Amino acid sequence: MKRVLLFIFLLCIISCQNPAEKKIRPADYLPEDVAIIVKSPDINGFLNNYSENSFLTENPFFDQFQSSNRLNFLDVIETAEESFLCFSDFEKQQPDYIFISGRPPQLKSFDSIQNRSVETIKEDNFEFKKYNFEGSITYTFSQKNLFLASNSSGFIKETLQQKNLPKPALQKIISATEKNKTSLILNHQKLPYILRSIFPQKEFENLGATSTWSEAELEIEAENIHFNGLLTTTANPASIYSVFQNAGRGSSKMAEIVPASVQAFSSFCYENFEGVQKNLQQLRGDTLTTHLFSNSSEFGMIYLKNAPVFAIRSNEAESSNILLKQSSAEIGDFRGLSIFQLQENPETLEIFHPLITLPNAKYWAQINNFIIFAEQPAALEEIISASQNNHTLSVQESYQETLQQLSSQSSLLFVANGKNFLPLLAEEADADLKEKILNMPFHSKIAALQLVREDDFFHVHGIINTSEKTPEETSAPAEILNITLEDQLSTRPFFIKNHLTNQEDIAVHDINNTLYLISNEGQVYWKKQLENRVTGEIHQVDLFKNGKFQLAFSTLHALHVIDRNGNPVAPFPLEFKDEITQPLAVFDYDNNRKYRFIITQNSRVYMYNKKGKIVKGFDFKKAGAEITNPPKHIRIGTKDYILVPEASGKVNVLNRQGHTRVPVKENFKPSGNEWWEYQQNFISATPEELVKIDEKGGVKKQVLNTTEETKIVATPEILISFYGNLLKIEDTLIEMDYGVYTSPQIFKINNETLIAITDKQAKKVYIFNRAGELLQGFPVFGTSQIDLSNINLDKKPEFTVQGEENEILVYQF
Repeated sequence: MKRVLLFIFLLCIISCQNPAEKKIRPADYLPEDVAIIVKSPDINGFLNNYSENSFLTENPFFDQFQSSNRLNFLDVIETAEESFLCFSDFEKQQPDYIFISGRPPQLKSFDSIQNRSVETIKEDNFEFKKYNFEGSITYTFSQKNLFLASNSSGFIKETLQQKNLPKPALQKIISATEKNKTSLILNHQKLPYILRSIFPQKEFENLGATSTWSEAELEIEAENIHFNGLLTTTANPASIYSVFQNAGRGSSKMAEIVPASVQAFSSFCYENFEGVQKNLQQLRGDTLTTHLFSNSSEFGMIYLKNAPVFAIRSNEAESSNILLKQSSAEIGDFRGLSIFQLQENPETLEIFHPLITLPNAKYWAQINNFIIFAEQPAALEEIISASQNNHTLSVQESYQETLQQLSSQSSLLFVANGKNFLPLLAEEADADLKEKILNMPFHSKIAALQLVREDDFFHVHGIINTSEKTPEETSAPAEILNITLEDQLSTRPFFIKNHLTNQEDIAVHDINNTLYLISNEGQVYWKKQLENRVTGEIHQVDLFKNGKFQLAFSTLHALHVIDRNGNPVAPFPLEFKDEITQPLAVFDYDNNRKYRFIITQNSRVYMYNKKGKIVKGFDFKKAGAEITNPPKHIRIGTKDYILVPEASGKVNVLNRQGHTRVPVKENFKPSGNEWWEYQQNFISATPEELVKIDEKGGVKKQVLNTTEETKIVATPEILISFYGNLLKIEDTLIEMDYGVYTSPQIFKINNETLIAITDKQAKKVYIFNRAGELLQGFPVFGTSQIDLSNINLDKKPEFTVQGEENEILVYQF
């Protein structure tokens, strides 16, 4: 019994004692109505990293923090424990801040601060220290295990008074942060105010309708900013985030059709379109519905430089295509794809509001599994062109590197394309910020934000590359010029030297016998009506040896030489009664600009000088049969040779005087192939054999094991052949898709040998290096042989090619 009484006595004593004093936690003092919280185990390190990152310090979106010296006090404290830096309402021009930590931090020496003062003040039973450093006022409050600093004593008092108020949502997000990581925490109730301070014309109310917080681990490195975290949500149907509820997620494929030059794109991925549609109805408060896109799994916006495009992906895009055609009319064709126009009011995309707003998108087309909509056909054509040329964001190394640092699946993916993104951002910004935004140090190749739905929250991932190094540009070809003529082309486009700019222009001829000279920026300098079509290449000569170039070419009945302004150069043109049967050949034996112009009429050859006179001393007047190719000049060593092939199979190898220099005893079956110099021999191909003739007339033949037409081209060092679907570059054999191919071409530029060939049936241009490797980004769209040069004095070469029947394209690679 005594033991029981003793137990009860002790229990009473224990019960009557004061409860243990609860440990003060800085996180308990966090104000719930702040807009932004930075939580860091090393606030000094965070601020140092921030100050050393030009993307952040020169960013106009952070002007509210940087336009005053309010935060200067933080430069003189040192703390090695977890602390919080909070910013208040952004409705003020400059938000207040409060710094919260545990034990009072160490203060650095104030000796370097000339204008300074420290005093103790009391307000409403609270005692503060007031620091004045160079006119910047900071109030501090400290007690055991708690230290507060702010530019406002009122902010400190409010924070102390709110300590015991319940903050379940904020405490939940704080508990989700990593203890030893710096985290950025956003109050979505305040997010509309933050965004409206930058974009005053935009509505952001839906962003704050969820009363949610989001947090992200923040890593500021020398060349990157990474963030990974959580965004909590509620079941509020008025929230923009509710759109993703019970809809699943997926892998974005949007970048496969997004041009590499895009400003930005957004992508919404899902597994259940009906769920997305229902959520959007609840968000809008209507019953708008459609069955057009029931099998879709992704939609989004592509922001081109001049126009936005809406895109939606479906594994059954053809079904949507058929349904859309019922209310559409085909208005044209672009590179093999039909473009349609909706005949009724374009309300098709209203079901995606407010995620997507594109009210006048009445034009549409289908690319693979995507259907794309735009307000003008030109925007669709830009998407089609990039997709067919494989010049899309998906193949860019910078995009691929960014993608590897994100989750493989998304609910929302937003991608900004470096400096290309800034004009789009500035367009919606406050007038005072526009110029600052355009001048932002946005060195990033790609910046990305990703949300991934998981039950009642989102995973948040993001990356911004902030390196000040110039991004490595892709070597993939980019279509830099697209010129549409009124009529079809009759010749492929040629590059022509512009002696005024030392750059190169474009010459081309159409089916109505109009010759054009066009700048490398697309400006038509002039059009010249000719009496007939141009035959063969357009040559460039310098008749007066003064560095001013003229164009030389033949038509069916004339030899023309015209100056840069399109005017005839006397005594040209030379007119002929009989038809000129082979393209003009131009010889410059010694590269001294003593040109010889060679005209072929059936079996006859005429050689003219720059005065339009027959060259005396050239005695070859007529072949034994019709001449099958333009006469060709080849120099081997110090000897000149002129090759004139005949339909009989005979090859005349002449000297400058037109006399036989190399007697060739054999005849060879004509094939249309030219004769070329290769390894100090003359080389060509018949339908069955590769034929070599040496300088003494010796003949060597190699049987071609093919029944297909063989096309060859050569230089003194390299031989290229093509037959069937096989391209042979020296000893490298490349199997191509079957098609209708041009003869291969050889170009040498920047000390590199390149081989080009075009499949006219598939409308694809291929360019290989000498090792037989297809260059990155090829093939691209084109329908003719090409001309290749460096036309604008930069380090990248360009080539021009015919596109559609009346289209000139210029690519840079």
